Amino acid sequence: MRTTEALNELCGKEKKDLAELCFLVEDYSLNFKKPLKVKLITSTFRKWVCKQSSCGFKITASYKKKRRLWRINKAVPHSCRLVCAKASVAWVARKFKTMIANDPKTKPDTIIRRARSDSGAIVSRYVARKAINHVVSAGEIPEEEYGKLAAFVDAFVEANPGSIGKIALDEGRFERLFVLPGACSKGFKYLLPVTALDACHLSGPRRGILFSSFYTNFRCAVGCSGSRWRPLIVSNMLCNR
Repeated sequence: MRTTEALNELCGKEKKDLAELCFLVEDYSLNFKKPLKVKLITSTFRKWVCKQSSCGFKITASYKKKRRLWRINKAVPHSCRLVCAKASVAWVARKFKTMIANDPKTKPDTIIRRARSDSGAIVSRYVARKAINHVVSAGEIPEEEYGKLAAFVDAFVEANPGSIGKIALDEGRFERLFVLPGACSKGFKYLLPVTALDACHLSGPRRGILFSSFYTNFRCAVGCSGSRWRPLIVSNMLCNR
């Protein structure tokens, strides 16, 4: 099946579970060895584009509230010749969930060989091992969990009038979360002038720094950044309306 035909079949697909819809999109990408990344995430909208900025590839999906399901609205084929078939933990865990559940002692090499033979996907030992651990421990898949942040931010802003919430992505992966509670914004104007900054280093595979900054001029921020302090400046800029 050609890429265009596969895209035409993909367009119009409907799923109740967002994770299943994301799996379909990534599965298409891996089958045709095409690069893919998430460009935009909200609680009711998803947009995937090519990793090569000049490529016109685009897939969009939206949530239909009345029907309570996700639907792929538009699919534009790739115009580049870039080749990429690296699979994510979410795809591997969902693709081989039954096999791993039936045999918890499944080895990463088995996953790597099956992924290559079945879909032509490239799976690293780290990704295979992490997918196995998540399925065996019945834990949530990180990519799917981070996908829920958009809904959290929307719900937070709606429940707290005057609040601001922003999510920053890097190559489709979660990078920063910025939240400004409306109550803090209103309450700080009654305090004496003060500026407070605190931070702590994070352990784990992502690492980075968890920082918080508080100002009496109607601004406060809590976020997570990488090894540089540049995101702190960006987060502060988001505060300014």
